[in-house]
Amino acid sequence: MLSTTLTDDDISRLRFDETEYSEHKFVSCDEVLADVSYHPALRTAVADLKALVAWRSLQRAVHSECNGDAVYRAALELVHAADRSVLEAATRSNQPRS
Repeated sequence: MLSTTLTDDDISRLRFDETEYSEHKFVSCDEVLADVSYHPALRTAVADLKALVAWRSLQRAVHSECNGDAVYRAALELVHAADRSVLEAATRSNQPRS
């Protein structure tokens, strides 16, 4: 999965080929995770991405020698994101094969 951060200006300049895409929208990671209508593989990838972002946040907190509260909050965020990632993978592995 590839990801990038877009600014409002970036989004305003995006153009989609209407012959290829009948619709498009931007949704947050949390919206994807909360909506079971999204494909399980996408939901798992989004959960993994959130865990990676949380891991990088914890790394920055530790390496910047910030106070213990900041490290604690970053660690807590990582644990919650990793829990969600594991849950998504477990849910996906229990889905019937089609």
